[in-house]
Amino acid sequence: MPEPGAAQADRPALSVLRTDPEVGSGVVLAGAVIALIPSLIVYLLLQRSLVTGIAADATKG
Repeated sequence: MPEPGAAQADRPALSVLRTDPEVGSGVVLAGAVIALIPSLIVYLLLQRSLVTGIAADATKG
């Protein structure tokens, strides 16, 4: 089981990159895309279940 703060380790790293004057905006954008990839993969894998669940909740009422 991961440590509680381990899942958010990319946010401080991106903050450091953003405030460093020697780092270009391309590097910061590349880091942001790399940080986004795991969430995007999970969304794409669970998209069908998510839409099914939302549609089922909408028709219960």
